[in-house]
Amino acid sequence: MAVSLGPFMTCFLAVLFLTVYIYIVIYVKKDILYSGMKLVFAGIALILIRMMIPFNFPFTQTIVSYKILPPVSRVLFHYFGDTRIGLAHILFVIWIAVSIGKLIYLIRRQILYRACLRPFVIRDKSKYPQLFRILEKCDASFSAVCVVPTKISPTVFGIFKPILVLPDCEFKDQDLYYICLHEAEHCRNHDLWLRLFLDLVICTQWFNPLVYFMNRQLTLAFELSNDRVILKTLDEMQRTEYAECVLKMVRYQNQKNKAVGSSLSFAQVNRSNVRTRVRYILAKEETRKKKHHISAILNYVVLGVVLLGTLFFVPEAYDPDELNEEKVITTDGRLSYFIFKDGIYWLYTDGELVIGVPYIPDELD
Repeated sequence: MAVSLGPFMTCFLAVLFLTVYIYIVIYVKKDILYSGMKLVFAGIALILIRMMIPFNFPFTQTIVSYKILPPVSRVLFHYFGDTRIGLAHILFVIWIAVSIGKLIYLIRRQILYRACLRPFVIRDKSKYPQLFRILEKCDASFSAVCVVPTKISPTVFGIFKPILVLPDCEFKDQDLYYICLHEAEHCRNHDLWLRLFLDLVICTQWFNPLVYFMNRQLTLAFELSNDRVILKTLDEMQRTEYAECVLKMVRYQNQKNKAVGSSLSFAQVNRSNVRTRVRYILAKEETRKKKHHISAILNYVVLGVVLLGTLFFVPEAYDPDELNEEKVITTDGRLSYFIFKDGIYWLYTDGELVIGVPYIPDELD
């Protein structure tokens, strides 16, 4: 796998597309959100995994850029003086260092958060009869339940051993039922895995401002999809009660203490997201029941194309001004030549890129 500008451009374009696509799904084509979201999120997860690896693969095909990328490439890969160091090398080292630092911080935060929860794990269920009665009613299974003495929105934390985290306050039976059901659905829907992939993308794409906006939009999409699963089991009156419960959760969020909560949970409450969720919950019955097969197919096709595109195609710069004796291996002395760049031999004929290969065949030596 060779490092070059192309894979970073591919990941940037993927972030841009996903951001715009999820925004359109949520705020414009709302009916799309009701169709086949399980497979849609699986596709998004695969794209997120690809975005964590900004490298060329052996099977990657190159899309040549003749005008846009060459000026950028000249600046990035221009060596300083007589050294073999260019701006791209410095930026790559900075990217690696910051990504590793953010990844270490992410892991450390999860360890510390779990350690902070340990003293608040409920060990005597008889002290919380209401809570465990409702957990049994909604068929919720958590490895542990914590009641913390601070303002925090109810959440579930942990992937392999999920922990239900609740604020230490009085809940009505109906509100507590909706809370437990909602958090249990996050586990059943594997939302925390998606949350993990999203956090890892942020660690590697930290330099891209779009990734933070995409983070907010995808988090909202997870919540809306989760709400939709729950709404299937509720009548109109219960839907109204569920919407009221969602609104109540805002007051359990400590806005002054953003450290409360964890990346691998849904602890933080965004007020704008809450308003959008309530609008979806209270949507008319006929709107909620839209089941357009065309919408589902559109989701699959669009995300499938993006996934395949990010795996098999990357843009690369072609700049004839960069040719020199060190990079060129001529094959006929006049029209065809190889350029060795980023670990790949690029074959050009009459100035046009033909193919990139990892080595030169013996018969052409």
